Amino acid sequence: MDGRKALEDMKGIIEKALESYESLYDKATLSNIRYFLKGFMDEHRTMEAAVSSLLKGKHFEFPDLPNRPKLDAVGHISLTEDTQVGSLQSVLLFICRKEEEISNEFDKVVTNMKGSSDLNKLKQWQEQIFRKAEHLYTDLIEAPSK
Repeated sequence: MDGRKALEDMKGIIEKALESYESLYDKATLSNIRYFLKGFMDEHRTMEAAVSSLLKGKHFEFPDLPNRPKLDAVGHISLTEDTQVGSLQSVLLFICRKEEEISNEFDKVVTNMKGSSDLNKLKQWQEQIFRKAEHLYTDLIEAPSK
C-alpha cells in the first residue's frame, strides 16, 4: 500500500465515523449529549481536513497532543443494544467504542506502511481522541460518587 492509498483509507474511516456521529447528533435532543457528540465530530472534521491537506501535498501542522494514559475503561462493557440518545452513559459508551474502532482501523492502515511520519502522527492523534473518550466515560460515569 502506498502513502496516498493509506491516507485515502484513513479519510474514508473518518468520513464513516462522522456519519455515525451526525446520525446520533440529529437524534439527540439533550444539549449535554449533543455537546459531547459535537466535540468528537469537530475533532474528526479537523482530522479530515488534515488528511485532505496531506492528500493535496500540503503541509499540515499537527496539534500538540496531551499524553493521556490508556485506561481500558470500557473493554469490559458490551455494546449490544442501540445507543439510547437520551442517556449520557449510553452515548459516551458509543463514543468510546467508535473511537476504539477508528483507532484499530488506523492501526491496520499504519501497520502496512513503514516509515511514514504523517501516518504515525494521525494514528497517535486518533489514539489520543480514543483516550479522551475513555477518560470522559471514566470521570463522568464510573467515577465514585462522594
